[in-house]
Amino acid sequence: MNTEILIPKANKHKKIFESVLINPFGYMVDETYYYLSIYKRNNKVKGYSVISEEDSIKKDALKAFETLVLYTAYANNYFAIGEKRGQLSTDFFFKPINIINDYLLSNDNNILAKGKDVLLEYGNLQEDLKKRVIDFSNDYDHRILKENIITDQDYENLIEILIHVDRVQYFQSKTLLENFEDLKRMLNEMKKTNIFGKLSKENKDFLEEFLKGKKEVEQSLKEFEQDRKADILTENHDIDEIKKTYYKNGFEKLNRYKKDLRYPKP
Repeated sequence: MNTEILIPKANKHKKIFESVLINPFGYMVDETYYYLSIYKRNNKVKGYSVISEEDSIKKDALKAFETLVLYTAYANNYFAIGEKRGQLSTDFFFKPINIINDYLLSNDNNILAKGKDVLLEYGNLQEDLKKRVIDFSNDYDHRILKENIITDQDYENLIEILIHVDRVQYFQSKTLLENFEDLKRMLNEMKKTNIFGKLSKENKDFLEEFLKGKKEVEQSLKEFEQDRKADILTENHDIDEIKKTYYKNGFEKLNRYKKDLRYPKP
């Protein structure tokens, strides 16, 4: 990626008071790598151009634009939401579980046992997401940003991680709402039996806040179910079928993105 060649080409299509960003990865069409330039004003995207180090061919540049702009849009969504969700420590769930398990070794307590099972379900979902997010982010940081290239497989990988983020978000929200009262009783019981005090302050604060946002989770789940296809939310799902939904949604967004494409003109 030769920025000395690319930056002047990108600047040709910049308007006054705009900043320009060239995405750090290119996409190959017919042996030529094309790069997406993004023009912003007051941190808002105002337009795009597709440039290359060599002479570009319009039809190839337009083909590259489709993958580059959709990858960029989905990647922004991943880093703003998916990666952030994946950074939540599983200790917030597993440490209370361990403390409850220790207590249950010598005490019978159905309230704690039920709450522990709910925390375990939530924590296992988080652990699965965390592993996937770490793998994807490491690949992005250490391969894509090093090689400055994306492929069709990279686009597919991005779709897959977004599917997993969506599913975990949905099932975690559903688990919380369906078992909210059980978790509240568990928290009260932890305080009554004095095992709550064995948690770190950070873990105590998390559990308290975790059980305060019921209305927000209800609204989020409602919006989620309205926005997503039902097959995404089923336990037994065909990920290839779900991918088709994401590809279709991306294709439907292209016309809007193409309206902001300054070069080459569609």
